[in-house]
Amino acid sequence: MIVFFSFPCGPLGLLGKLICGVPYVISLRGGDVPGTEKSLAKIHKIFQPLRRLIFRHSKAIIANSEGLRRLAENADPFPVKVIPNGVDTGFFAPPETKVKNNGPFKLLFAGRFQEQKNLFFLLEEMNILAKEIQKVFELHIVGNGPLEESLKKHANSMEIREKIFWHNWCSKDELKKKYQQADCLVNPSLYEGMPNVVLEAMACALPVVASRVAGNENVVKHGETGLLFELNRPKEFRQAVAMIIMDNEQGFRMGQKGRVLVENRFSWNRVAQEYIQLFE
Repeated sequence: MIVFFSFPCGPLGLLGKLICGVPYVISLRGGDVPGTEKSLAKIHKIFQPLRRLIFRHSKAIIANSEGLRRLAENADPFPVKVIPNGVDTGFFAPPETKVKNNGPFKLLFAGRFQEQKNLFFLLEEMNILAKEIQKVFELHIVGNGPLEESLKKHANSMEIREKIFWHNWCSKDELKKKYQQADCLVNPSLYEGMPNVVLEAMACALPVVASRVAGNENVVKHGETGLLFELNRPKEFRQAVAMIIMDNEQGFRMGQKGRVLVENRFSWNRVAQEYIQLFE
């Protein structure tokens, strides 16, 4: 069986193996790997002996990105294989006919409203960007989470408040429409395993502006399918977004290359074949 996350699910795989003899593979996802989130450092240290016991009894350990593999192998003395997340490229796809956007440029964020997603940074930098460029844009934010109230309160105190549109977390069909109606996805996360939202957006031929962290940098090819920025250089983020906003043709080309990359590397068929080869 495949056990997603070394914690909290790993102990269930270990019990299944010891009691019933069922072999298991551990799939690392992000926050379960020491080094991804500083606030979890003490917890990872406490559970290190159990985590290593879980790894020792597993048939294989899988990370969903090269960056996550490096972190995992630095933390524990076990080899890790990379098999990325997959995306349904038949469902998530560009619209058959893309209507030219003559209105404001539409930036999209989709995800859970928590510290990892770095949304206060996003709001602050977009507020500054609105003063630096002349072209009109909108920021559409899809999701929910523990920071929702404080984020909306903060946004309402900013000059950019009329350009921010909040959308509740929506169905798969509705999310696809959001991708298809947008002009660019932004993902300024502090860390990622491998973000499904980025894969889905790229499958819909959206260019992506994302933080240069493990996960994002394995999907977004800088200058080809989108632009990456260093988290400690907020000006880089604004410059990247401004470049996409001001040069629609470049954004379109990046989106098309992103679609091809996802089809060739991250489709469900491709990922399923990698797991089948592993099991064999």
